[in-house]
Amino acid sequence: MRGRAGVPAPRPGAPLLAALALLAALAGACSRREAPAPPARPAAPAAATAQSFHGGPAAHPNDWCGSHGVPESECTRCNPELIPQFQTRHDWCGEHSVPESQCAACHPELLRQGVAPPRPRGAPPTPAEQGEHGDRTPPAAGAGLAPGTTVRFASAAVAARVGVETVTAAARPFAEEVAAPARLAFDPTRLARVSARVPGVVRAVAVGVGALVRPGDLLLTLDSAAAAATRAEVGAGRTRARNAELTLERARALQAEGVGSRADVERAETELAAARASLAGSAAAGTAVSGAGRAVRVLSPRAGVVVARAASVGQQVTAEEVLVEVADLSRMWAILDVPDAEAPRLTVGQAVAIELDGFAAPLAGTIAYLAPTVDPHTRTVEARVELPNPDGRLRANAFGRARIAVAAAAGVVLPRDALQRVEAQDVVFVERAPAVYEARVVTIARRSADGVLLREGGVAPGDRVVTTGGFELKTEILRGSIGAGCCDEG
Repeated sequence: MRGRAGVPAPRPGAPLLAALALLAALAGACSRREAPAPPARPAAPAAATAQSFHGGPAAHPNDWCGSHGVPESECTRCNPELIPQFQTRHDWCGEHSVPESQCAACHPELLRQGVAPPRPRGAPPTPAEQGEHGDRTPPAAGAGLAPGTTVRFASAAVAARVGVETVTAAARPFAEEVAAPARLAFDPTRLARVSARVPGVVRAVAVGVGALVRPGDLLLTLDSAAAAATRAEVGAGRTRARNAELTLERARALQAEGVGSRADVERAETELAAARASLAGSAAAGTAVSGAGRAVRVLSPRAGVVVARAASVGQQVTAEEVLVEVADLSRMWAILDVPDAEAPRLTVGQAVAIELDGFAAPLAGTIAYLAPTVDPHTRTVEARVELPNPDGRLRANAFGRARIAVAAAAGVVLPRDALQRVEAQDVVFVERAPAVYEARVVTIARRSADGVLLREGGVAPGDRVVTTGGFELKTEILRGSIGAGCCDEG
């Protein structure tokens, strides 16, 4: 027996089987429907049995967290004990404390595609869909933020629970600054690198690193085979110079008597000059040689602090090898690495504030030198700042941050934390009424490390601007369901 459209008529006792088959087919169709998933998302925890953010069987309507817009079996805010399971599967966003597969902040494409959070068929409507907190929808991608876009919480208590905090916008002077990393170094014009100038073996070291020395203080003693030869060269040079002086005196006397010639005087003068030059070279090579035999004493050429010592007892050293470094620490240099794009805004003489760890206040100085070249590897320009160091607290190779004021203006100044980026625009949230926040597009005139100067319009002095919690408000706009989840009163 056949029914309509050629379908066989059910046999007695078959209606129940047909109904069960129809329900099974519908369940299979639902299970094959998958919400678009973000790429490369890790698998859901084994404990999550409802529909996950990775597709899968549809969740039962009772397995849905209306407060946070995710399956109840995957809601880590309602069930913190689930957090370790997500973390062990590397599905955890540490920045926003939610599973990575549920993080709309890190994956805004989920919001625009309408897949975050996915809501299975039959799940109860969210508070926003019930009209509790507003009905704004996000603008189409690339359309920009619609004027008058507002986030409305159920109450001020809900806004406080979300963590929204505001400050009062004010007009004040604004100093635009160039920031650059800084490192401290010894002033090379106040640094002496001492060598022995003769080869030998170190027999004694008189100073250690950190020792205070004066000009002429003993640094170390060498045993040098070349010392005797050097000393002999000095003696021979002195004898030659003395003989040249006597020869010149006789030549001048004979010329005065009319016996000698002018040529004899000139030859004597040339010989004396050569003898004195040779003596000077020998004396320089000998440096501070004292005593007899092979002993060589190396002395400090200036007052300061021993900042490095490369000599040890028994060490064989060359004539050119630097053995001790003595620095005058009363003045230090700060070397700034300025980005080449910012270098044209700097000039010699500009005031600089340098912040160092451990110092309560910035160090003040001025730019003493600006390099005429750009480092080809770092694309930075070197600037040098002289810093007084009367108490010796500044240390070479310390790192800090330099700020150079390059321009001054006035207007509405906001903290950098007040800025959010929405649809490629700078946006701030202004409190229009308790628990009501309007998103306003602003234009940045200037920036500094501490804040931003706005162009006219957007925010007026006296407006209450959100600084903490702005990211959450931005997320609500992108979700297109203002106040859903975290903003409900329950």
